[in-house]
Amino acid sequence: TCTTHAENCRPSRENRVVTMSRAGTYVEKMPDAALFQLCNIYELCGKISSAMIKSVIAPVWPKSKVVSKHDVFNIRVKVNRLMPTYRNCNEDYETFKKIVNTSNFLQGIENEE
Repeated sequence: TCTTHAENCRPSRENRVVTMSRAGTYVEKMPDAALFQLCNIYELCGKISSAMIKSVIAPVWPKSKVVSKHDVFNIRVKVNRLMPTYRNCNEDYETFKKIVNTSNFLQGIENEE
């Protein structure tokens, strides 16, 4: 149910995905494992292609969320900003997780069938 409107307000899955996308919530609260994987790819290859970002992100985002070019850009920026943290952790996932905010965000109506 919607916490902003009356009790009978039930936004659709698409409405919720679009609203959260526009707010930048999916990029902001990406799971640590996906961020760590992207940092690892960046460290090994020196760059991250759009296709690689999409292939890492698609499984952790809701099925009805399309990864846009804006999402790819914002994720690339986020990974670039996280690289010093990644290097300071000596590529250790447990240490990386403790520093980067954890996220159990991707639960709820977005993945309902």
